[in-house]
Amino acid sequence: GILNSGAAIKATCESNSLINIQQKSLIGTRLDYKHSDKLLLGGTYMYMNERPLTNKVNIGEEPLRNSIWGLDGSYNTESRFLTRMVDKLPFIETKEKSTISITGEFAHLIPHKAKTQGDKGTSYLDDFEGAETPYDLKYVRSWYMASTPQGQPDLFPETTTSFKADSTYNSKRAKLAWYNIDPVFQSKSNLTPSNINTLQQSNHWVRTVTLKELFDEIELQQGQPQQLPTLDLSYYPDERGQYNFNTENMEADGTLNNPKENWAGIMRRIETNDFEATNIDYIEVWLMDPFVYSKHQGTKHNTGQLYINLGSVSEDIIPDRKRSAENGLPVPNGNYTVDSGKYTLTPRGQIINKAFDNDPAARTAQDIGLDGMSDEVERTRLKFYLDAIAAKHGTASLAYKIAEADPSADNYMYPRDPIYDGSNAMVLQRYKNYNGFEGNSTVDKLDDGTPKSANTIPDDEDINQDYTVNLNEEYYQYKIEISPDKLRIGENFVTDSVYTDANQIDPGAEPNKVTWYQLKIPIRQYDKKVGGIQDFKSIRFMRMYVSGFEDSLVLRFGNLQLVRADWRRYLNTLKFPPRVGPAIDPNDRVELVVSTVNVNENSKRVPIPYVVPPGFSREIDPTQQANLQQNEQSLSIAVCNLGRDDARGAYRPVEYDIRNYKKLKMFVHAESQDPLVQKGDVVAIMRIGTDLENNFYQYEIPLIISPNGNADPASVWPSENEILIDLEEFYRVKLNRQLANSANPNGFYSETLANGHKISIIGLPDLSNVRTILLGVKNPSNGSSDALCAEVWFNELRLVDFANKGGYAATTRMVAKLADFANVAVSGNYQSIGFGGIDKKLNERNITEQIQYDIATNLELGKFFSQKS
Repeated sequence: GILNSGAAIKATCESNSLINIQQKSLIGTRLDYKHSDKLLLGGTYMYMNERPLTNKVNIGEEPLRNSIWGLDGSYNTESRFLTRMVDKLPFIETKEKSTISITGEFAHLIPHKAKTQGDKGTSYLDDFEGAETPYDLKYVRSWYMASTPQGQPDLFPETTTSFKADSTYNSKRAKLAWYNIDPVFQSKSNLTPSNINTLQQSNHWVRTVTLKELFDEIELQQGQPQQLPTLDLSYYPDERGQYNFNTENMEADGTLNNPKENWAGIMRRIETNDFEATNIDYIEVWLMDPFVYSKHQGTKHNTGQLYINLGSVSEDIIPDRKRSAENGLPVPNGNYTVDSGKYTLTPRGQIINKAFDNDPAARTAQDIGLDGMSDEVERTRLKFYLDAIAAKHGTASLAYKIAEADPSADNYMYPRDPIYDGSNAMVLQRYKNYNGFEGNSTVDKLDDGTPKSANTIPDDEDINQDYTVNLNEEYYQYKIEISPDKLRIGENFVTDSVYTDANQIDPGAEPNKVTWYQLKIPIRQYDKKVGGIQDFKSIRFMRMYVSGFEDSLVLRFGNLQLVRADWRRYLNTLKFPPRVGPAIDPNDRVELVVSTVNVNENSKRVPIPYVVPPGFSREIDPTQQANLQQNEQSLSIAVCNLGRDDARGAYRPVEYDIRNYKKLKMFVHAESQDPLVQKGDVVAIMRIGTDLENNFYQYEIPLIISPNGNADPASVWPSENEILIDLEEFYRVKLNRQLANSANPNGFYSETLANGHKISIIGLPDLSNVRTILLGVKNPSNGSSDALCAEVWFNELRLVDFANKGGYAATTRMVAKLADFANVAVSGNYQSIGFGGIDKKLNERNITEQIQYDIATNLELGKFFSQKS
């Protein structure tokens, strides 16, 4: 039936997005004219338009604005002539009529540029708004008391083999509290203790921190919380920490006489372990100035160090090489057994869950801390410790009374406990024992019904929940100097600072301004490597600890996060001619920081504030009714100690076909705090190609250094620094290479353009198959510095001026039915470059000319034989 009819068969399918809130319009009309029963004519016109949610559209996602018109016709007639011709064939006697059918169609696609994309059209390769993904680390309950760092005898001599077993591992642990302050203490309510006045609530270590305080340009949704939750650490180096049984440095009042030698810390598990696969590039910190009061009062600064460890760290907080867990301890009428150690009672059986017994009596028996001992048991089993204090200072001393009340120094107390109210305790004092283990899961409540517990989960040394206690110490260490002289931009990982009005409810509170420091700590720029760690493929833990301080210290973290980057550091050489191999020697002094700068965080940046490039504005959030401006961001590549003719950069894997575009543009900013660095001493480079070693184009542009303190967009983003590449130049340079290097047509070749920019080529890069893009910073061979320090911003990497030509197509078909003897079908189809359906985007249309023809026939050969045969 269908095959014999000679009809064309075409199968098509369509798909619709599962979720699509883009506005689309489709208008069309169809006209038919019937001249006669034999001749039919028709015409069609359609118009389709898409309105994107944002003016910034990515390559391949350009909004449609297409028109298509077409003509079609068909002619059918009977042919006696064909019938007579068939009858003249020998042995043939026809009994049916012959017919001829001719159909034809013509269509012309006319694409228009979307109104939202300007006169020439713009498609983005990357606007860098999503160049980074942060992983927040501020959640208090994810942090646990840190184990004593090992492998550093200079900082922790107590962990060396010269000391007796593990008994001294905690001998220099001081008191540390980590917490989020309850809003009850930050504003007046009927729950606020009467002694907490507005002056106390305006204290910088206590007060509410708002998002606007750090990020002045941020625009918040209606109903979105204004407060910025902080992770706060209060360190008391002259007070004894948990499970520290050293009496040698204890004074009669219970304080420690060697505060600078003491330490304290916290640690947590890392859920995303493989930093190399996820491209975790750096740790970002926003830290309130720890010296806000000493600067204001002109008193001596309390300086020291903050250390960060990444890798595998011991979970053995009380170092006995056994797993301490509260829910494995004996309960009334239970059959739990324990191992008895000098400082602990540890569960003997296997612990397979993370929950207390439902019996309240069991909760009381088990909620006694990691040492497995209540205060009463501690007084008996740790009598040797109490006796040592008594022998040194007497039983009437404050030191003895404090130790006798809580021998292990691990008792918990809820910050709103009535005991604090009775003693008129200030806010920081109320959090001193917030991280105690004994009693922190109590079922008791305040009079208003508020639970007094810190958590409902048993304390356990197994912090990553793999049911074992890790004892390995293999980690990278990063050292941050906490000192006014070191918290400066360009030093000590400090990249920016904000001096801002503080959110204080008491108008008489002083000082009323505070500085916040932004630190970006590249994970590959570690200060020390401990153990056998070789890479960043298994980063299971993070540990932070402080040391070297003489007096109490408060650290308030507005941000503490790991940052994943889309743009990866390029670890091979960027020198010409390219070679395969690592560019970074283990002894290389070059520093490379790949990060971002943006309006929300860096609008008050020093020495040059971040501003949006000229001619651009912040995007409006299309999902909100209010006209909320979104963040605007650039990629930042900072280098230091970069030698002559050397370069560093970051790359991003992509998959693009850019043949339909004519130009590539990008804004570039350059700055340097070295006064000797002048125009042309910093060069921005871009590689684009199939790979970054054997097949790529490279574009180099000497940069103008922006002056400090000028926030004019034209000064921050000078037009002379803008990259504007006519992609035809790439083809021209490739052709010139073939003419100049006939012996090696695929080798390295370079040309300097009239504007001083340089284009280089190696291999056979293909703009229809762009698989990677690299952006970098180069110190030219004729530069003024042997050790260049500079920072370059890249923004709005885009393609402009589409080759947005349409095309046309035509098809015709003739079918001749030769009575009942044969069917003959002849068809032809032509589609020009640029033709496609009305719903086809730029890169979905024909990129080649298509010509098809077909001849088919069906013959009834049995007609040549008589019916009898």
